[in-house]
Amino acid sequence: MEAIAKALDTPLPLLLELTDLDRETLEKLAEGTPHGLPNGLVRVSAIVTEHQAFIIKRWEDTALAQLRKMS
Repeated sequence: MEAIAKALDTPLPLLLELTDLDRETLEKLAEGTPHGLPNGLVRVSAIVTEHQAFIIKRWEDTALAQLRKMS
């Protein structure tokens, strides 16, 4: 992945966040993959303030704890 990002002269995190596919298409592509999320959980990417990122990280910790209980 790093080699692809370097070849495209794009930072890897930015490359992983960008897509021109809509959410419905992404969900269809993720069906049946081991990395799909259970119903009720979604993966998002956003640019936020540091304070917002702190809050989001706490929400993520809660969601990850729920995922661990499910598995």
